Amino acid sequence: MLITFTRQFASKEAASFLARLNGLKEHHVGYCGESADEIAHTLEQEFSDLPLERSCIAAFEDGEMVGFLGLDIDLNENEAEIWGPFVSVQDWEGVAYAMWEQLAADLPPLTYNGFYNQAHNYAHPFMTHIGARKTGQHTILTVRKNEAALGNRSVVYHKPAEHHFASFKALHDKTFPNTYFSAEEMWKAQSSTNQLLAAEEKDQTIGYIYVTASPSFKEGDIHFLAVDEAYRRKGIGAQLLQSGIRALFSYKEIEEITLCVNNNQKAALHSYLKAGFTEVHQLTAYKLKQ
Repeated sequence: MLITFTRQFASKEAASFLARLNGLKEHHVGYCGESADEIAHTLEQEFSDLPLERSCIAAFEDGEMVGFLGLDIDLNENEAEIWGPFVSVQDWEGVAYAMWEQLAADLPPLTYNGFYNQAHNYAHPFMTHIGARKTGQHTILTVRKNEAALGNRSVVYHKPAEHHFASFKALHDKTFPNTYFSAEEMWKAQSSTNQLLAAEEKDQTIGYIYVTASPSFKEGDIHFLAVDEAYRRKGIGAQLLQSGIRALFSYKEIEEITLCVNNNQKAALHSYLKAGFTEVHQLTAYKLKQ
């Protein structure tokens, strides 16, 4: 059968297609969710600094979607997160490479980031084919409300003081260089659902946790947890983690929290498991600079 490629497609159809494939480890991409409603919301309201017709491409066979590739582009950073390729037909490579060549040809030079389940048999050959390099291994963890080990409430952390931004930025940049959220972006995004909780001493930020709540989708995310090297092994990280978990589970709608940790961060991984988190996915990260 003839496969055709188009930039014109229904976002809800694409969301259902992505949710179905992303629920399978052999197709799983770390940037994408597994809820069709959440994926549709992202595509329609939050996806890419460029219009969808420049950021995504779909493949169809006999009127049915059989492939999708999206690039969540940040023009300020000249970077893009690769959503896919998602392909449901036997000729995975042929469809995937065709979508990549057509989509990437229309874009300015970017740094591309890929994030794939280790059970994804096509991911490594695809990323190697386009010239990307492997940058690390990561673990996706989740905890449900009735599984979290919260301990006592001896310490409660709050929004950092305005004059502590410089020390917060220095800690974030040192702990997570070149990451997907800058210190400025987190600081500006603070709200009732995007919370930055800080441990402060000697008029500076010595630790922080950044969490985001999505009550409408019944989930929360822990993005960053860091403690200054001089203050580690004092329980501050565990207390910040408990504060972040409590902040997210304070929403009655939220039943599950997700986070991603680099496998090199052994101490952090141990802390998360001790707090009740369990492993869901093992992922490999890739980067392509053009």
